[in-house]
Amino acid sequence: MSQRPSAARWLRSFLSLVLTLLLCGCPSSPPRPPLDGNGGTTGPDLRVPLPDDDTAATEASGAGPGTDATTTDTGSASRQASQTASFALLEQSRDAEATGNRAAAITYLERALRLTPRSAVLWIELGRLQLPGAPVAAQRYARKALALTRQDTETYQQAWLLIADAKELDGDRASAEAIRDRFRTGTG
Repeated sequence: MSQRPSAARWLRSFLSLVLTLLLCGCPSSPPRPPLDGNGGTTGPDLRVPLPDDDTAATEASGAGPGTDATTTDTGSASRQASQTASFALLEQSRDAEATGNRAAAITYLERALRLTPRSAVLWIELGRLQLPGAPVAAQRYARKALALTRQDTETYQQAWLLIADAKELDGDRASAEAIRDRFRTGTG
């Protein structure tokens, strides 16, 4: 008879723990950017860009030509939610960096990258934050961004310039200058 109350207490404790963990893992809604006088947001739109076609998302979800349209809509909504959350985390990272909290800024970017790992912009930002203390890591992140950048020449240039900065900090001034010269003339 003494085992039943003990088992009931154990089960109640276990369920409380699971519920607490679930509630702690749910993020609050991301802050909205301030509005200008015309109803638009102030500043540039820094959201992570969506792919132009949904082919990759459809293939990844296992959906084929005969699948229900709601499956694709759900995937699109999920991607949009991830990008909105990534945008909010990028903003939090920039705010943390502005206040001098580099460790928190890196943490926010790492969380954003878990949501949208194919964002070259986030990899460049993470590399930029790593640059002063870890130039080798900064180069690795910039190269990851290069692998993800296809047609965005500005992002491609930013990644190469980050590599140049990292090489200079690592003592390879000649390579850094060669990269900078290449991108200053626009032949990159």
